[in-house]
Amino acid sequence: MACFVCGEGARLADGERIDAVCSLLRQPNPDVQRAVLSWVISREGGTHEELEKALRLTLLESLRSVLQERRDKEFLRLYLEALLHLYREPSSWSQEASRKLHGSSAACLEKLLHMVEAECPGPDFLFQVLCAASLLLAHRCEEEDGTLVERWCRVLEECGRSASCEVLRLAAARALRQAGAIVVQRSLRPPCPALVPVALRFKQEVKTHGYVGQDGRAHCISPLLYETGFIPFDVSTDGGKTFPYSGTWLSGYLNLHPQYAAGQQCCYDRTGTQILTHDSTGGSTPDRGHDWGSPPFLKPPRIPGFSHWLYDVISFYYCCLWSDNCHVYMKKRSSSDCRTYRPPRAGTGAQVTGLAAVAMQENNSDVIEVRYSKDSNLQVLLNQRVVDFSEQSWLDLKGLFLHSTADQKITAMFSSGSGVEIRGIGGFLTVTVLLPEKFMNHTQGLFGVMNDNTEDDYTFRNKTTMPVHASPQQVFEFGANWAVENGTSLFTYDTESLLNDFVYQEKHNASFLPVFIPHEDPADPLVEKMVLLCDSDPFCRFDVLTTRSLEVGNSTKRSHQNHKLLVENLKPVISCGWLGHPANGTKNGTNYLLGSTISFACNQGYALSGAKERTCQVTGTWSGDTTTCTQTTDIKQVIFLACVFGVIGLAVLARLTFLCRKERREAHQKLLSEVRVASEQETMKFEKGF
Repeated sequence: MACFVCGEGARLADGERIDAVCSLLRQPNPDVQRAVLSWVISREGGTHEELEKALRLTLLESLRSVLQERRDKEFLRLYLEALLHLYREPSSWSQEASRKLHGSSAACLEKLLHMVEAECPGPDFLFQVLCAASLLLAHRCEEEDGTLVERWCRVLEECGRSASCEVLRLAAARALRQAGAIVVQRSLRPPCPALVPVALRFKQEVKTHGYVGQDGRAHCISPLLYETGFIPFDVSTDGGKTFPYSGTWLSGYLNLHPQYAAGQQCCYDRTGTQILTHDSTGGSTPDRGHDWGSPPFLKPPRIPGFSHWLYDVISFYYCCLWSDNCHVYMKKRSSSDCRTYRPPRAGTGAQVTGLAAVAMQENNSDVIEVRYSKDSNLQVLLNQRVVDFSEQSWLDLKGLFLHSTADQKITAMFSSGSGVEIRGIGGFLTVTVLLPEKFMNHTQGLFGVMNDNTEDDYTFRNKTTMPVHASPQQVFEFGANWAVENGTSLFTYDTESLLNDFVYQEKHNASFLPVFIPHEDPADPLVEKMVLLCDSDPFCRFDVLTTRSLEVGNSTKRSHQNHKLLVENLKPVISCGWLGHPANGTKNGTNYLLGSTISFACNQGYALSGAKERTCQVTGTWSGDTTTCTQTTDIKQVIFLACVFGVIGLAVLARLTFLCRKERREAHQKLLSEVRVASEQETMKFEKGF
């Protein structure tokens, strides 16, 4: 009945029938409301404009009460989907719609954002909620909008970087695609008096618009999306007539793969074991393109957003969500296990009390320097300019990816796959260098020569070597041989003290003689405390005695422990690869690393041949022979079948015997009858003759 009324309202579109359709939405009967909402969603086109307008206003008018009543989520999802369907075109919004929401839009937005932030709805419902929030936010501009926009952005950011659920990332992307542009455009063109519009000009030619918010900061979207580094810009407050203010903007993008910025979305079970697609549809699947793309960004599979959507997302939707062909997707996108994984090499520890600064560059990449600032915080410099991580924790720069954490740790990953981690602990820097195998025999200096041969680690500039068991003083002289020169230095000398100490003076003071082996005086009260703190850690003991500081020793001990843990975690992973179950059988176990055991069993009616259990060996191969299941014959079944066939055989034999006897009897009776007839005929002839 409801669908008939809706159809008539769309066909005739007079005032009476339009009111009748809208009244159905106001009825307390949820079944009638669901029918109307479903009808609205199913209408791809052809609905009369006046009817659509009336339905839009009716849904907006009732939105607050629907959100407050908190019916079942399926009804809410249907309601929001119908609302978004009617407002699928940006031009659909009208001033009358704004008046309908006047005074209630903030409450509706609060309800929608709260659903996402606190209630963790399912992905389908989440999509509708995000898009509805975006739609309402796009047509608001009041004092509290800054907070609402911030919450909205935070929700999208959390969903977009979700590592555990691809569908959440897709929900954020689809919400941005449908309504995000409206929000951004209105933010950049604010009618609110609290936001001051400005014009910006990048590189003297590329212009865009922005605004100065209540926090005093200028906000805009740069059109130079694919450039990195410090980009100069000018600011105008008179609509672009003059640009009296200037500055620089640090631009970066995200690039996680040296080639295409792709990777594998890894999934793990509760034991920490990687789940493979051969074992589960929830297994780890590789991507062809990363969501943020990779340079030069101009063609597939490097285009930000689009390449990942086209190659990875749409195929997943078509195969796994919109059809029953997920097994095809998992077969084509099978997981990459650990068989080809080669962990990076970590350098060995060096007996040095403290590092003041670290600078790094690979080929023609940007130069990164990490040092302690005057306020005892880590300071990062990009090409000799200080970088601020207050707004974002990562930067993708020329030839490297840079990440900063709140616990004083800086990580730089270069395009070659090499990495440098700098930690700030107790006022000193600790450095860990990680190198892939392709750096074998391509390192020198304080790194030594990475070739699994310790005999040539102490190689001087002139290619001569020093014995590995050299004295501490000889090691000190080896380090001095590799002292940095002014012409090749990557460090930044931006203070008078740095210039005086490192530029105008010799890089190595030959008259300075450090403490090589500190003396442990039993009468020294510090020694007892040192033993309690350091135990047998030689680096901790050395630093306590040379600096006379337990705090420094504790920092060194923590750094040494972190280093030992890292070395342990970077040991080569031995994997024997995926092992499937035999045909007509099952397996128990999905861990394929060294020492793991997979057991097998056969289905009923099948016998197991080969190994019942197979263990991953240190050689990277499975123990035992290949397991197979062959069909068997049960003796009881044989006896039963023999009995059945025996009975059937006896029955057939009896039947045949009966038929044979019957046939013989009938033939005998026929013969007797023929003899009797013949005898009678002869008698008749004899009588006739007389």
